[in-house]
Amino acid sequence: MFGDAFSAGSLVDEDGECLLPFVLEKLRENEGDKDAFDRSMADKFYSDSSDPIKTASNIRLGMKNYGIVDQNGRFTDVGEKLYSLRNDEEELYERLAEHILLELDGIKAMDIIRDLQLAGEQTTTSNIYRELDRQYDIYVHEGSTHWNQMRGWLSEAGLINTQTSYIEVDWQKLDRIVGVNRETRLELSGLSEAQQAFLKTLASLDPDEPIPNNEVRDLAEETHGVYIDHKSTTADILDPLADAGFIEYESTVDVTGKPSVVEPTEKFETEVMGPVLENVSEHSGVPREVLRQSFDEIREQMESNDTHVKGRALEALAVKIGSLLDLDFVDWQLRGVETGGAEVDVVMDSIAVDFSRWQIQCKNTDDRIRTKHVAKEVGLSRMLQTNVILMIGRSGVVPDARRFAKRIMRDQNLTILFLTGADLDEMDERPSHLTDTLASQTSQIQRLKSINSQPGLGTRLEDSDEFEEEDQSEDTSLDDF
Repeated sequence: MFGDAFSAGSLVDEDGECLLPFVLEKLRENEGDKDAFDRSMADKFYSDSSDPIKTASNIRLGMKNYGIVDQNGRFTDVGEKLYSLRNDEEELYERLAEHILLELDGIKAMDIIRDLQLAGEQTTTSNIYRELDRQYDIYVHEGSTHWNQMRGWLSEAGLINTQTSYIEVDWQKLDRIVGVNRETRLELSGLSEAQQAFLKTLASLDPDEPIPNNEVRDLAEETHGVYIDHKSTTADILDPLADAGFIEYESTVDVTGKPSVVEPTEKFETEVMGPVLENVSEHSGVPREVLRQSFDEIREQMESNDTHVKGRALEALAVKIGSLLDLDFVDWQLRGVETGGAEVDVVMDSIAVDFSRWQIQCKNTDDRIRTKHVAKEVGLSRMLQTNVILMIGRSGVVPDARRFAKRIMRDQNLTILFLTGADLDEMDERPSHLTDTLASQTSQIQRLKSINSQPGLGTRLEDSDEFEEEDQSEDTSLDDF
């Protein structure tokens, strides 16, 4: 962001009130005449400067870099919108804030502020610049004032303070300004919560062929916590989304027992899928084209002789599963490209009604997940402050590892879940298998914890076979721990 003199703190009157409406009026009066506009800015704001015109020209250059005017000094579409709101300052500053957040990387800075606060770090300018570089490859010189300029405009919209070094953000207002899902930039305000959940789930699935609507519906219900009446899915979900141009569906009302199949439209690709992939790709560093692969394609590439291909495929698997569970990417602990596609560790957060941090570990080896692998992740969870560990093993899980996980869960505030290669195969045909199998495991874990807290209530789950695989041939000693 390069704002120059176009900042809320520079364009003020003697009482300190920001005069953006005045600036927009003068731009309209002198549209296309850059010299005349610069003179009007110099007379108003820089009459005492040693070089008023040169200094004032930075206002126009800043407006250009903000996408408000073009190189000829004329309003862009964004500028026209802001000009039309010049007499409604509250709406004017909120729309400018929306533009900064969504189009000028402002949302990335806000997410970094949230991450720093959650990590207990100071939200200093240097820390924000460091994370912009680390997370997004956006380098800002430490002496730059770009962040303060952006912060000033966001403050005019009531989103962030400017008076103290400790940053305070009105997160609820930010979400309202940006939209229902600021992370993915979806403009779905006219849709119901269930319809939004259906579309977001469809985006996470990214099917390469028509998909049964009940698969999308069931997964949406599980991951987004919505209720969709199965008897009126067509009337409540499919018809409105088709009318809005997001999907096409083929009705099977005349075919008993067969669900309608859903197919995304070009509008869906542009307004929903594109922003979803862009956001996930930017955060995780996994290329968009890799994220678009099906589970079947990912599984094939995990078998590749090219270690780079294997690594990317394993990363895509972890991120794709996290997205299907409606989790937000936080950071990599270990990347597939660093291990030749043998394993990855990713941290993802759920910020639904309650906060939970997930630690997802994928192993792409011929060896099954063993007790020592679970123990390593449990140890890592204490440092990462995670409360859910999801371990994905291409070759499966030995019974001992499941029993060890059960013992850990009985004594600690941890949930440890497992997926295998067989689960991945099933998910490619039936995506809702993901939530079905995890729900089954969490149900058993709930019983484990409640029974353990009340001695004497029936059979102890540690003595049952509920958590074990059918294959009992693996050595079940704990020597590896």
